[in-house]
Amino acid sequence: MPLGSLPAPISGCLFYPRPRIVTAAATLDPTDGLILADAGGGYTVTLPPVASLPYNKQYIIIKTDVGVGVLTVDGFSAETINGTATRTLAAQYSRIHIINTGTEWLIISTA
Repeated sequence: MPLGSLPAPISGCLFYPRPRIVTAAATLDPTDGLILADAGGGYTVTLPPVASLPYNKQYIIIKTDVGVGVLTVDGFSAETINGTATRTLAAQYSRIHIINTGTEWLIISTA
């Protein structure tokens, strides 16, 4: 495909110029994309409401610390992640990659 005919970027694409470092409970922003979380003693990262974000908005959340604190990823209010209210990241470098379907969050991948 010639360079001049490349398709337009997809909303929520995976190019994140600057990760957000999180060290305490937080609610993610629409401008966030890559989240590097030091869970310390454990806390919750809350996703924004799916209706407030573009369809296909994605987040990659990585637990970076080696500690025993568990990082909980929580859907806003009653919103779910693959049908459940929360997901947890316990091991160092565990991650979750999620996408907004317009009605819920779906997991693209985990590790």
